[in-house]
Amino acid sequence: MLYSIYSGMVIFSSVVWFLRFAPEQLEEIINPLYVVLEEHKNFETLKPAWYEPNNC
Repeated sequence: MLYSIYSGMVIFSSVVWFLRFAPEQLEEIINPLYVVLEEHKNFETLKPAWYEPNNC
């Protein structure tokens, strides 16, 4: 669950940081952020799609 919270926070802070300090690189960071959104189904789920619980 913490991973999802931190991931969600990083999306917004990354966009703000790039807009302020490196706007010319914003396009490069957008695609990885969309991947995080897709993995979490726009944060409708707490676990990313790739997560598989350890059955130990």
